[in-house]
Amino acid sequence: GQKGSPLTFDSRAFVDAVATLTTDADADILLPTFDRVSDEPCPDRVRIRPTDRIVLVEGNYLLLDDPPWVELDHWIDAVAYLDVDRAVRVQRLVARHVHYGRSLDDANAFVHGSDERNTEVVEAVRHRAHLVISDTGR
Repeated sequence: GQKGSPLTFDSRAFVDAVATLTTDADADILLPTFDRVSDEPCPDRVRIRPTDRIVLVEGNYLLLDDPPWVELDHWIDAVAYLDVDRAVRVQRLVARHVHYGRSLDDANAFVHGSDERNTEVVEAVRHRAHLVISDTGR
């Protein structure tokens, strides 16, 4: 699948971890982070302990209505959608890719290719959000 698309995630493991957070009061949960320098996930970098009362999760695909993502509806109390002006989003993504080592040409190609296709997937399920936050870049 294309880089960053829903198919490139271990969505089953993520959904199971979120479910465990809400059903097993004694569980320590380990979740990965993403290293932008190596462009790879880093397993077991975040530990959520039973004493943690509020857990914030961020991700592009929390609102997908495809399995297993749709199961998150049972386990997450609320999902906010950050609506960023397209020009601002593109500018920020290109700058981020350049910051982490891509050339300007490669960053533009990636943002206008893979990132834009992934954005279309996310925008299609915006209506499922509990809250929409607008960011015009000002």
